[in-house]
Amino acid sequence: MSVSKKLNLAFISILIIMFLSISFAIINVVSIDKKADEAFQNRIVQVQLLDEIMINLYKQGLYARAIIIEDSESNRDLLAASAKGVDDSIAKLENYLMASSVKQQWKELNTYNNEFNDQMNVFMTAINAKNKREAKRIVVEDIASSNGHLVKLADEMRTYQNQQLTDIADETTSVISSTKWTASISLIISIVITLFFIVYIRRHIVNPLTNVNKLVNIVADGDLTQQDIPVHAKDEIGQLAISVNKMKNNLHHLVGNLQMNAEQLSAAAEELSASTEEVSATSDEITSQVETVAARASSSVEASNESAYAMDETAQGVQRIAESAQTLNESASDTSNQASQGLATVSDASKQMTDINNSTDLVSQLVTKLSAQTVEIALMTKIITDITDQTNLLALNASIEAARAGEHGKGFAVVAAEVGKLAEQSKKSANSIKRLTDEIQLDTANVEKAVAASLVSVKQGVDVIEEAHTSFDTISMAVSTMTAQIEDISATSEELSAGAEQVAASIQDISGGASQASQSIHVIVDSMEEQKATMEQITQVAMELSNHAQQLNEEIRAFKV
Repeated sequence: MSVSKKLNLAFISILIIMFLSISFAIINVVSIDKKADEAFQNRIVQVQLLDEIMINLYKQGLYARAIIIEDSESNRDLLAASAKGVDDSIAKLENYLMASSVKQQWKELNTYNNEFNDQMNVFMTAINAKNKREAKRIVVEDIASSNGHLVKLADEMRTYQNQQLTDIADETTSVISSTKWTASISLIISIVITLFFIVYIRRHIVNPLTNVNKLVNIVADGDLTQQDIPVHAKDEIGQLAISVNKMKNNLHHLVGNLQMNAEQLSAAAEELSASTEEVSATSDEITSQVETVAARASSSVEASNESAYAMDETAQGVQRIAESAQTLNESASDTSNQASQGLATVSDASKQMTDINNSTDLVSQLVTKLSAQTVEIALMTKIITDITDQTNLLALNASIEAARAGEHGKGFAVVAAEVGKLAEQSKKSANSIKRLTDEIQLDTANVEKAVAASLVSVKQGVDVIEEAHTSFDTISMAVSTMTAQIEDISATSEELSAGAEQVAASIQDISGGASQASQSIHVIVDSMEEQKATMEQITQVAMELSNHAQQLNEEIRAFKV
């Protein structure tokens, strides 16, 4: 089994135990929550309603006797309120009943209550008839009997609900105790499994990795004589141990071969160094003799080279004159073309400046028209403001007249107030329009000034463009004349360059033979110099190779094989 599978198995096992523990706890909590809801939202409400019924029943008997003693309106109201409280509580109680036996008791309770209400009506009839003897009999016999049955049934139902609350409390206590035991057992099992996996991971993962780390550190220090790591598993750690063993063995074999090769290389480097020293001494003698011959050949070539050099300079000077004339000719042609393009560009610019001048005139006219329109808007706004002031004054007068009219003028007063509000809003809007109009007039004046200044600048630009057009015409004519003259100079320079090249070629042929002989000797000298430098490099490389071989031997001795 791989390391990842082992770790996954450990974590999955712990997660499963945690999931089962949490699930069981959640189920128990839900059960406790249901029983608590049943107790607090159903049973306790029933007990409270039954208590209210019993209290109101006692009040009914008490207030009935109070009416016999003193027939007052307050006693009648209290009796009626008690009776209504009993009826309401019995009606509410029906919505919370679930057991069939309790529902049967509720039906009996409701029947006795109806009888009680009928007897109470008879009692009130006797009271209204001033028959206190009959009323007293009804209270003592009929009402007392019905009231006793109602109290008995209410007490039985309350006793039943109290017993149900006790049973719910016992069940909740049992569930809580079961949850505690389950959580404790789950915790113990989780701890045991976690300890098991800790020991398992330490034995099968941590310890093998520690052994591999120790061997790698020992090999890094240069000791290759250690035994291979024993491999007992086929997982990633076992494969790692096999790879480390293989690496150690390969290093052992490699370092051994390096030691033998380094010794052989050191011996060969020493022999090569001795041979190159002998060859270098022989090359020095040959080089000295060849340098003497080369000096004599060089002196015979110098004279012809000086003449050829002088003629070459003359030919090059004439060639440079011809090239400069040709370049000047091309530049003059380019200048002529650019002058033509500049003339066309100035023409286009003149047209555009004319268009800009026309557009600027049009903008100036539009800005003047806009300024006149803003003045008209300001006048209209002033008229609107005057109208709103008059409207507001009329609304005020109307309010005064409505106040004088009293009740008949209330509707007119409301209308006058709304008209006053509308007039005030209109005045505010007119003032806003006036402010905007003033700002527009100010901006329009600034734009008008700017357009006037721009119009002057555009007219000046048109004049400048026309002057530039005249100047470009003059430049184009002058460049055309200069181009023709430069073409004549270029043709003459090319003829002189051709004659100078012919003379230089003749001198080159004369010095060719002497130069070839001198070059051959110089080639021999250079070759000898290169050979000498090469032999010195070989000697130096041989010495460096010998030093490196010795250093390699010293470094390899650090490994224990």
